[in-house]
Amino acid sequence: MLVKMKLKNIGIIIIILVSVISLGCIESQPSSSISIENPKSTIVPAQAQSQENITVSYSAKKVNTIGQYGEAEPGNVFLVISMNIENHGYEKFHASPYIFNLIANNLTYGQSGSYQLDDVLAIVDIPDGGSINGSIAFNVPSNIGNYQLQYTGAGDYNIIYKVT
Repeated sequence: MLVKMKLKNIGIIIIILVSVISLGCIESQPSSSISIENPKSTIVPAQAQSQENITVSYSAKKVNTIGQYGEAEPGNVFLVISMNIENHGYEKFHASPYIFNLIANNLTYGQSGSYQLDDVLAIVDIPDGGSINGSIAFNVPSNIGNYQLQYTGAGDYNIIYKVT
């Protein structure tokens, strides 16, 4: 009898965990690891495209300077991420260069010097059906290889990252 009760409790715990995960009550996951030298497009299943989601399509390039005064630290470069953010189904999505991090070599980098970009990502709320283009700069080691983007803002969104 005691064994049956333990098995029943374990079953209930598993059902609760599956429910929490399926309802999206977990923190936004970073993008897949992408190589700056050889980016690959992320294939999104058709069923995921029809759900509520925030689609972040992006490309990256390394530069030594941005704007008139922005120069990368010695041994570093600016990794400039140019993105298009689309809101599919949420009332609004808050966009800002300050709510995306870049993860590389087990380190997390925040934006650095983005305000000097000509097309800096604006700080806006994107309504359902809306989109915005803009760029974010990260001051990273010049030998950066693989990296991931990560959304750190408030809210629980299904974010789909696509390399263009």
